[in-house]
Amino acid sequence: MVPALILLRIPAEELLPKSQNIVLYCAILALNGVGLAVIGSPSVVEASDVVQKYDKANPGFFGKNGPYAQLYGFNSLFFCTGLTIGPVVAGFLKDSIGYGNMNLVFAVLSAITAALSFFIIGGRPRVLSRRTV
Repeated sequence: MVPALILLRIPAEELLPKSQNIVLYCAILALNGVGLAVIGSPSVVEASDVVQKYDKANPGFFGKNGPYAQLYGFNSLFFCTGLTIGPVVAGFLKDSIGYGNMNLVFAVLSAITAALSFFIIGGRPRVLSRRTV
């Protein structure tokens, strides 16, 4: 999502004629949609892996049916909270720092989130855990 969010700055600069700018904007928005779709499935899989490990370490904590209903509920809650808060924050940022910079802020937040997810979820990456002797 980071490159696609950064690319959203280009149509805001109006470097191209209006008709080409609209096509470019639609294409970049489609890339953002693809990025969001690519993120969705792995995030639920990673979250279910974490919850499954917690359930195994604490049997009976989630009841006899397991933790998956709660996981799905929390996933929906946080996704919908983001859909509620995101436009409010985006509107504030657009008014205060401009559309292009607003997209840059969201790209930086996405990059930070991606880096944290890479290093925290699932333990240390195998590439980084190799010891040089």
